[in-house]
Amino acid sequence: MKNRLHFLFLFFIIFFNCSDDSSNNNNEDILTFEGDVVLTSQEEINDFGANNYQKINGFLVILDGDAINTDVIIDIFNLDALIDLIEITGDLNIQLNDNITNLDGLSNIEKVGGKIYLYQNQSLLNVDGLSNITEIGGDFGIDNNIALKRIEGFNNLNFINGSLDIGGNWQLETINGFNNLESVSNRFIIDSSGLIEFNAFNSLTETGSDFKFLTDITQFTGFDNLTTVGRDCWLTSNVDFNLFNIFSNIQTINGEFLLTNNNEISSLNFLSNLTYVGDDIEISNNTNLSDFCGLTNLIQTNLQGDFYTSSNLYNPTEQDMQDGNCY
Repeated sequence: MKNRLHFLFLFFIIFFNCSDDSSNNNNEDILTFEGDVVLTSQEEINDFGANNYQKINGFLVILDGDAINTDVIIDIFNLDALIDLIEITGDLNIQLNDNITNLDGLSNIEKVGGKIYLYQNQSLLNVDGLSNITEIGGDFGIDNNIALKRIEGFNNLNFINGSLDIGGNWQLETINGFNNLESVSNRFIIDSSGLIEFNAFNSLTETGSDFKFLTDITQFTGFDNLTTVGRDCWLTSNVDFNLFNIFSNIQTINGEFLLTNNNEISSLNFLSNLTYVGDDIEISNNTNLSDFCGLTNLIQTNLQGDFYTSSNLYNPTEQDMQDGNCY
């Protein structure tokens, strides 16, 4: 390992000193590298992997060297040499790699103590190689990987101690998995047009902050156990939530609630369990929506903010709802 390697994080170049000291961890009896690791070429990946480290007591960054120096030849093609890794105590950042198509070389990683950030890996087709992860100690971001087709697996993951952000992956067609994930401590955002298949997050019960599901998918399975959103809740989709029993158990939204641009939904009966919204409610641009009765109890007994409707088939005012004119 070089004593000093380059690291670009979120568009900034930062320099870190890497220790080349390693030791056998007496408590866990696994081969541990002590220090942060930044790998910027296939040669560095292969050389580090040849040591058969199972644990990195620090962060791991995988970044193609040409992102720092345009004179460097792009040469990171696979991560297979890292197959012995089981745990990273800090962050795992894989970003700005043009030729990596999969993460299979990381398939034995079970714990990441910090965040996981997969950003702008132009040829990445799937992230299955991370599916054995059971613990994430920070945010999990999958962003701007323009060739990414599917996100599957992660069924061993119960809790994310941070945010989950999936967005800007413009060829993403499939999200299947995360079906034992119960809680996300910060925000939950999926912003993805073009989704075709979605069967995920069936055990998710709460988010600590915003929940935003912004897609144009027409049918999917998931979120049937979600009860609590810690802040704002935005729903945009072309799914009739009533037919698929989606979002039917939501009870508490601590911020605003926005339901918009859904041409399939005709009633709000799926929201009949919703008893608290801490801010405004806006329901707009749902061209077939005419039945608001699922919100009658909430609006008559526990409305905290303003109630707005527009460009729906029926647009009741707050007074209409108070008077029982919900459809």
